[in-house]
Amino acid sequence: EVVVLDSRGGLIRLATADATITQPPEQVFRWQGVRFPLLTDVDGDGITDVVAVDDTRMHAREADGTSVLFTTPVAMGQQNTHGDVVPIGSGASRRFVTGIFDRGDGNGSLAAVSVAGASSWRTTPVRVAGSGFGYPTVDDVQGDGGDDLLVNMASPLRAIDGADGTILGTTRGGHSNMPINVRGRAGSTTTLWAGSHTPPGGITIAQPFSGSSDVWELDYRATRHFGAVVECPDGLQLAISRFGSAQLTVARAEDGANRRDVYAADGNLFLSAEAAAASGAIAGLLGNATATQDLGGGQPAVLFGSTDGYLYAIDPCSEPLRKIWSLSFRAPVGEAIFADTDGDGLEELVVSAADGFLYGVDTEALPAPETVLDTDPGLGLTTEDVDETRGAALGARWDAVPEAESYEYAVFTIGGSPVTRNPMDETNPFIPTTSTSVEHRLGLEAGTTYFFAVRAIGAEGTSSEALSDGTLYAYDPSSVDGGVTLDAGAPVDASGGGDASVGRDGGGGSGGEGGCGCRAAGTGRAPLWALLALGAFAWWRRRSA
Repeated sequence: EVVVLDSRGGLIRLATADATITQPPEQVFRWQGVRFPLLTDVDGDGITDVVAVDDTRMHAREADGTSVLFTTPVAMGQQNTHGDVVPIGSGASRRFVTGIFDRGDGNGSLAAVSVAGASSWRTTPVRVAGSGFGYPTVDDVQGDGGDDLLVNMASPLRAIDGADGTILGTTRGGHSNMPINVRGRAGSTTTLWAGSHTPPGGITIAQPFSGSSDVWELDYRATRHFGAVVECPDGLQLAISRFGSAQLTVARAEDGANRRDVYAADGNLFLSAEAAAASGAIAGLLGNATATQDLGGGQPAVLFGSTDGYLYAIDPCSEPLRKIWSLSFRAPVGEAIFADTDGDGLEELVVSAADGFLYGVDTEALPAPETVLDTDPGLGLTTEDVDETRGAALGARWDAVPEAESYEYAVFTIGGSPVTRNPMDETNPFIPTTSTSVEHRLGLEAGTTYFFAVRAIGAEGTSSEALSDGTLYAYDPSSVDGGVTLDAGAPVDASGGGDASVGRDGGGGSGGEGGCGCRAAGTGRAPLWALLALGAFAWWRRRSA
């Protein structure tokens, strides 16, 4: 399942296990007015609960989204909550920490709430207005085995005792809004300087806390974006993008050595911005990094979304950096996360895009049909795409998939309501076939726009669904419009249109130029599902294998 904040300010939980592009998931709950969700077992019953904040309070609810575990005020007056909810400690001493910003005096502080919902501690306020207030990172800076915190407040990182909220001191300045704890994984470097107004680098924070010392720094402009770390044969690597550019940098976390740079543009990687421009590729701006140790087959990877409309998967261990795949969404792409969305124990990808959709992406078991055409078999128009069907039956034709043993197809209204029904399972709209062309004539209403969804079935699993771009059903046996003879001899107009959009994304399918913005040809991964973040409509696809 997935918990996501939509564009209307609602936190929604989605049951995605059986979701497909054409079959919407179950919305388990909607929780309006909260943000920065943390999924964790609050009450110790072994079931994941949800902790979140609104403007002034921290809340915890059970997985149903309605059973309240606690509601605790953490801000008052002109104060508001700021940033993520971060868990520290364990057992009965566990706490949930969030930032507090005071609009009146410009001060910032951290507040902690216990698992029972009691206010635990509050740090001494620090003036942060105009100088920065970042997100807390957990680290044992005291060396006592407990969880402490590092947070950017007014340029330097401040070390905070997790037991009582005491500010222990400061490290170097530079506004590191999201430092990365690498203690014990990168030699003498304990903390990576990232998401900053200054170049990325590594510092050492002594235990017990007594300040910090610089280890390395890249010759680099400010990043501001959040980086990620991943293990490679020569050690832990930091991957981070340069602010306001298409540049991606990977360097060894221990000492900044073995730096490699690439520029992402139009789904490809280039060794320089000049090379990208010379090729005619249009570059976008990269965002935050997401890393995984196993993208499949033990392959480490770093993922970046770009405003050029692509999600990039990069091999951080190669030299030069190598593109594993890129996936086009035809809209600026946000930050990806990994999550087991179908309960099979394997992680899929969840990513947002500027077209308003939240997408699920999984490994492609079988290619989807390249194109699905709406045809009009009653008029003999079976090899070209039509935008209006005047015959009695809707038709569809698609390209054969080489490794497919059979196919499944379904017909939907443009609003997403299924028209077809599997004769063996009335809850399943997909009908099996071994053909690459089909007709459907039951349950159709004149004046309604319909589209076909087709998926290939093979020994390795099921493909994503390729969608036709839709056709208006205009059958009227009594009408006469001149031009082509239909069935019983009534002439009708069969003049072609311009393949007009039907309000989805105006294209052929997951392997072509349309279908919910889910083009996946040649990427090695395929769309899993797509959710319209405005909450109006969603299209989904079942995971392949």
